[in-house]
Amino acid sequence: MKRVTFELGGHAPVIVMNDADIERFVEAAVASKFRNAGQICISPTRFFVHDQIYDEVVGRFARRSSQLAVGDGMDLATDMGPPRARSTPAGHGGIDRRCVDPRR
Repeated sequence: MKRVTFELGGHAPVIVMNDADIERFVEAAVASKFRNAGQICISPTRFFVHDQIYDEVVGRFARRSSQLAVGDGMDLATDMGPPRARSTPAGHGGIDRRCVDPRR
């Protein structure tokens, strides 16, 4: 085995080799990609997948991703939704106003 260093450009790249356990990879990849609606700094952004398994990985990833329940973030049955409750008094309008005028 020869030591190598890859420059993958940072920002959470993922390498999937042809001997990977695809089902295990897909479950972990979907969970990490969509955690907190994908808005965490370690959320994977690029997947480098071996040619021999590319179609299977992409197909399974897409199928698993489409099974995520998107909805109210306060509902335990929801896999992905807004992290802010609708009942918050300021609501999203408060965030928008502060983005425009930080003194508010």
